[in-house]
Amino acid sequence: MSSLITAALVLPLGSIALLFPPLLQLEASGLSKPNWPPFEFLSLLFLESQPSLLTRILNVFVSPDQRQAILYYDDAFPGLFAAIGLSLVGFWATSIAISNTKNVFHARGFKGRDLLKNSPELIPESLGLPAAAVYMALLFLFIPFRYFSSRLQGVYRTGDDWEGRMDGRGGFPHHELASFLSALLSFSSAIILGFLDDVFDIRWRYKLPIPIISSIPLLMIYYAGGGGTSVVVPGWPSFLRSWLRSSIVELGPLYYIYMSLLSTFCTNSINILAGINGVEVGQALVISISLCLNDLLYLDSRADLQLPPQLSTAFWSCSKS
Repeated sequence: MSSLITAALVLPLGSIALLFPPLLQLEASGLSKPNWPPFEFLSLLFLESQPSLLTRILNVFVSPDQRQAILYYDDAFPGLFAAIGLSLVGFWATSIAISNTKNVFHARGFKGRDLLKNSPELIPESLGLPAAAVYMALLFLFIPFRYFSSRLQGVYRTGDDWEGRMDGRGGFPHHELASFLSALLSFSSAIILGFLDDVFDIRWRYKLPIPIISSIPLLMIYYAGGGGTSVVVPGWPSFLRSWLRSSIVELGPLYYIYMSLLSTFCTNSINILAGINGVEVGQALVISISLCLNDLLYLDSRADLQLPPQLSTAFWSCSKS
């Protein structure tokens, strides 16, 4: 019953957040027949008339001013609506995946006793695998919503036909997509490591170096993008800057060693608390909230372009202070 209520509340909201902005992008840009030959029929049906059939349908639910505001925020924060929609869908999908696989894991021997309870009942383990599978699937689904939209209407081909060229389309954010894909590769290796640890109970001497190796794709993308290797010396305690005679310290190659070790910490800081009920999830929640608050201080520069006059600037001034 609870799963039905969750689906009734979460799925419509997630679907709207996920699919509505692309519809508005489609209304604004249309479908170019030379570039979209499979969609010629849809273009004739929904977009050719004035006003188009799609516009008349959208007018029933949302006013033109509201659609314009949604388009503005979708352009200012690329992928934000898709991330919100996929997060809601992921909540429902994860709950369904866990409820449908916990008995299977229990029957296959992935079970243990809750040490914080007196009950001898064995509970299923390794349920992080279905949750991680849903997470990876959502990350893959996020790619077309983030990198395939009318915002890339200025993208052009660098060659007349496909000849194995790796430069692809000019104007496309290749490095950003490569960074995203390298992160997916590192996530996949971490998921495989976690499951293998549950199956074979890998010793720590072998478990520690694996995240360092899996961080290599991220480090190479960071290097290719000209990522900085300096760190800011904190202002407190004050003697640090006076002792170092600088507020910024250049670490050079040591910065990459630091990032590889940080990947090991990120993997094991969660895993080491997995046996303490609530602490593992609580730590992930604290990290997530801190990342959201930190990102508010470094909003996308495109968010400052053509800010509608009816919007308050209080949020922007606070985020930049």
